[in-house]
Amino acid sequence: MKLFSKYLKAVILCSVVGFCASCTNPKQEAVNRLRALFEDAKANSKTYTDEQWMIYLVEYQQVDSLLSEFVFSDNELAEISPMKGRCSAYALKAKAVRDSHQIDNALHDSRGVFKGFESGLK
Repeated sequence: MKLFSKYLKAVILCSVVGFCASCTNPKQEAVNRLRALFEDAKANSKTYTDEQWMIYLVEYQQVDSLLSEFVFSDNELAEISPMKGRCSAYALKAKAVRDSHQIDNALHDSRGVFKGFESGLK
C-alpha cells in the first residue's frame, strides 16, 4: 500500500507540474505528461499492482486524448512516437494483466460452485 501511495503522489506531482506548464503551453504540457507516464512505467511497471495498472490506464487515456488535440512537427513526432508506442504497449499489458486476473477469479469461483453442487448431490 505504501508503494501505491508513493506512485499516486508521483502521478499527482506530475499532473501539478504539467498543469503549471500548461499555463504557458498546452502542447508541451501534453508531451510532458506523456514523458512522465512513460518514464514511470519504464521504471516501475514490473512491480505495478492491479490498482496501479488501472491508474496507468486512466492516465494513458487522458494523455492520449490530449495529444490528439495537437498537430506535431516531424521533429516533435520523432521524440513523441516512440514514447507513445511504448506507453501503448504498457496499456496492452495492463489490460492483459487485468483480464488474466478476472479469468483467474472466474475460474476460482466456478470451482467453488461445482464443489458446492457436487457436495449437494451426495
